[in-house]
Amino acid sequence: MMDWGTLDAESFRHALSLGLGRALLSVRQQERALDQDALWAACITCQTHDWELEGHRAPWLYTLLIDAGLATHWAEPLLASLPEATTIPDADQRAGLALCLAQAGHAGASAALEALLYRDLDPSLTVPGARELIELNGVGGLRVVLTTVGRALRSGDARHLDGMGTWMMAAEDILGVEIVARTLAESTDPYIQTVHEAWMDEPTEAADPPHGPSLAPEPLSAPERESLYTQVRSAALALAAGRPSPLDANTLARGLARLTRHPPRVLDPLLLTLDRHADPRVRRQLSRLLSGIRDPLLRAWALEGPLGHPNRLRLLVANFEAGDAHRIRSSLQHPLEPDDLHDRCAILLRLHESRSDEDWAGCLLHVYADGPSSLHREEALVRLVDDETAPPWLVAEACWDAHPAVAEAAQEAESS
Repeated sequence: MMDWGTLDAESFRHALSLGLGRALLSVRQQERALDQDALWAACITCQTHDWELEGHRAPWLYTLLIDAGLATHWAEPLLASLPEATTIPDADQRAGLALCLAQAGHAGASAALEALLYRDLDPSLTVPGARELIELNGVGGLRVVLTTVGRALRSGDARHLDGMGTWMMAAEDILGVEIVARTLAESTDPYIQTVHEAWMDEPTEAADPPHGPSLAPEPLSAPERESLYTQVRSAALALAAGRPSPLDANTLARGLARLTRHPPRVLDPLLLTLDRHADPRVRRQLSRLLSGIRDPLLRAWALEGPLGHPNRLRLLVANFEAGDAHRIRSSLQHPLEPDDLHDRCAILLRLHESRSDEDWAGCLLHVYADGPSSLHREEALVRLVDDETAPPWLVAEACWDAHPAVAEAAQEAESS
C-alpha cells in the first residue's frame, strides 16, 4: 500500500473535500488529522457534490474521527451542532454522525436526533433524523417519526407530503414493508392515522403511463423554434455591434437551453459571438447547443482553448480527431469552479466511451482524483480497471473511499 503518511495539509484538505480514501489512510497512518479545522468543517457541512444522488459521508467521517482520536472529544460539540444546521444536506449528515455516536453508546445521541425532527427545515426532500431514529430504535423510532410528521400534517404543513416517500421507503428498507404497514394500519394514534391516510393516497406505479412517466421535455413547435432562433440571433448581432442586448442574460440562457431540444445540424457562425457574453450561463448553454455539430470552425474554436474548460471541451465530442486525448490531458490543469469541473469530468467520460481507441488513462485518473462527483469517480475507477490501466495504489486507496459504491468497486477489483 502507498504511504499516505507523507500527505501534506493541502493535499489532505483536497482529499477530505472529495472523500478520497487517502484522507482516511493518512489519518490512520499518522494517527492524527493534518487539519482539524478542515475535518470539523467536513463533519458539519455535507461536501458531496449532489446530496440527493450521493448522500452524505457520516460513517466515513466517523471512522476518521475514531482514527484521529477525536470521536469522544467531539461527541458533544457534534450533537450540539444538530439544531444549528440550516440546510437539509447538512442536517442529514449531522444526523448520520449522531447515529454513529448513538451506536457507540453515547447517551445523548438519541434525544438529539429526536429533537432534530422538530427543527424548522423544509421537509419536502426528507425529514433529517427520521431514518436514523428508525435504524436506532426500530418500531419505537418509527412511531416517534410518524407522530411528529402527523402532527405537522394536521397543522397544515403539506410540504411533508413531498418528502414522505424518502424516509418512509427508508423505514421499509430497515424494518421491512410488512412491519411498517402494520404499524400504520394498527395504530390508534390520530397523528399516525393521518400519516397512514396520506401514505395510502400516494400515487402508485399503476397511475403512470404504460411505459412509465415521461421525463423528456416537451418538444418545440416549428414556429416556437424559429422565434427562439430569431431572438438568439438578435442578441448575437447586438453583442457583435456593441449594442445592448434585447434579451437579459437569464432569458437568453433559457432560450439557448430550450433550443437544445432541437439543436441545429449546421453551424451559424454568428452564434459564436455569444461566447463573448459576460454571463457564464449564456456561454455554457451556447456550448451545449453547438456540441452536436461537426464543423472545422468549431474544432478550431475548441483547440483555441482553454481546452480544459467544458465549454470548449464539449465541442470536441462531435469534432474529435486522433491524438486529441493527449491534447486534452495536457489541458486539465486549467482551474475550474466545482460545477464546471463536474461538467468537464462528465465530458471526459463521454469521450472515453465514444473513442476507446485513444489512451484515456491520464484523463480518467484526473476524473478519479479531482472530480467533485463520487459517481464520476466510481465510473472512472471501473473504466480504469476494465482498461487494465488502474494503478495498484489507486485500487488500494479506493477501498477506503467515502462513497460506498466506489469502495465496493475497488474491493471487487482487488479480489478478482
